[in-house]
Amino acid sequence: MKPLFTIITVCYNSEKTIVRTIESILYQNYEDYEYIIVDGNSKDNTLEIINKYKNKFKGKLIVISEPDNGIYNAMNKGINVANGEWINFLNSDDWFEPNVFSKVEKAIFENKNADCIYGDVRKILNFNNKFYSKIERAKTNLKELEKGMIFSHQSLFVRKSVFEKIGGFDETFKIAADWDFILRMYTRNMKFIYIPEIIANFTIGGIGSTPHIRERHKVRKKNGVVNGIDIYYLKEIRHYIKNLIINRFFINYSLKRKLDGFEPMDFG
Repeated sequence: MKPLFTIITVCYNSEKTIVRTIESILYQNYEDYEYIIVDGNSKDNTLEIINKYKNKFKGKLIVISEPDNGIYNAMNKGINVANGEWINFLNSDDWFEPNVFSKVEKAIFENKNADCIYGDVRKILNFNNKFYSKIERAKTNLKELEKGMIFSHQSLFVRKSVFEKIGGFDETFKIAADWDFILRMYTRNMKFIYIPEIIANFTIGGIGSTPHIRERHKVRKKNGVVNGIDIYYLKEIRHYIKNLIINRFFINYSLKRKLDGFEPMDFG
């Protein structure tokens, strides 16, 4: 019998963070899932750490370790071997909140026609070796997907049948293939369901946090959400230049903005 959920973690040299990721899945109060880790042939102790947990998962953990062609190539590998009805991608420096699977399962059975379910995240910032956190609420106006991501992919659960219908991640994109995939769902009128729950803790600073204005412009063009001049592209360029000036000439103000809305966090 196929599991309800497949959780996929892609990693490379993640020995410092992956334990929290793994344990956030292992200690869910839930059994109907499989966990796939796609490792890019790590050179540190990542694989040794993963293998220590294999027996604890009682056959639910699948490990692939081989060189890849980038994060989205690794994510596509995970999709190809996934058996679950619903798929989520959890990065190797992120982690789930407790009882998430039960909450998402409830939403699935209350929304039989849903193609994807998403929620909120807690953003984690490591600043000067101190941790800060801020809850980021997902947006529900899907029209805003034309501008950019309105929720974090760590909170997103997608039916596997959706990948079979529209394909996996476009590996020609370096950082925006997750948004491209979501836009493909949006432009095909697939059903998005939002649940007001914190799904995962998302560490700021990964590849997805890197500004890449030109790539986002290409994603909009590919999916036909802009015609003629891309006004979002022009606004992003203006915003980027503004931030460059602030970071260069107003250092103290820039630091204050970086921590705006964040609260000190103690991992205990």
